[in-house]
Amino acid sequence: MLRSWPDGIQVQLLAGGCRVVDRRGVELHRSHFAAAADAATLLAAADTALSEIALRRKHGSATAVVSDHVALTAIVPWQAELTRPEELQRYGAACLRAHGLEDPASYLVHTEFRTYGMPGLAYALPVGWTQALVDVFGTHGWRLQSLLPASPATFFSMRRLPRHGVQLNLLHDAATCAAMLCDHGGLLCHDVEPVIGNPMGTLVRLLSRMKANVEEVSAVRYISMAEPGRDIADCVASLWPAARMEADIAGYGLGGLSS
Repeated sequence: MLRSWPDGIQVQLLAGGCRVVDRRGVELHRSHFAAAADAATLLAAADTALSEIALRRKHGSATAVVSDHVALTAIVPWQAELTRPEELQRYGAACLRAHGLEDPASYLVHTEFRTYGMPGLAYALPVGWTQALVDVFGTHGWRLQSLLPASPATFFSMRRLPRHGVQLNLLHDAATCAAMLCDHGGLLCHDVEPVIGNPMGTLVRLLSRMKANVEEVSAVRYISMAEPGRDIADCVASLWPAARMEADIAGYGLGGLSS
């Protein structure tokens, strides 16, 4: 789907919770549910949220961000010779095979490079589930204009960073932890770790891999439905003592932190 942020609402369907915010990041709805990010749970959460705000918001355009757990996402090396949409789609599908994409025809695949000459992201969302979500929005009078997994939504909306320093974007919900390392030029690294067992153990494994890619980080942007706990802040500080850590509770393209 086309990426745009209209003067409407954004629905954030994450593992463990749902939020609805307006374009300024003002929260209109928040709900929590079981951590499992299965398709039926997220569709039901969207239906409930849109029903709740019906009396307070006129119908119109909407965007949605879904948990990385629902999608497949892969960093893709720059390819200058690929210019047509169908070429980029096939290239993205090829890169996503290593991340579990077995039947490209059953997924909506999109590939995009944010910065010339730098790596981009490819992502895939199940066709049937995507259409079901579009139908839920339509039932409540909303036109779903943009649908993105959490990592691409964050990456494509980031402001350009200063020439010096590296920023770590850490996205955290009940099912996945995702991390993106970015500098002034663009995306350096992206990785996702499913939450299995101890959530802190998941976070430590992911951040240890990030540390192996980049020794020094100047800023950490933590994007979640809740402020980071002391254990998360301590984990980050143990790896990058000089990094400035800030929480971005709105996140996902709503004017978040620019380091």
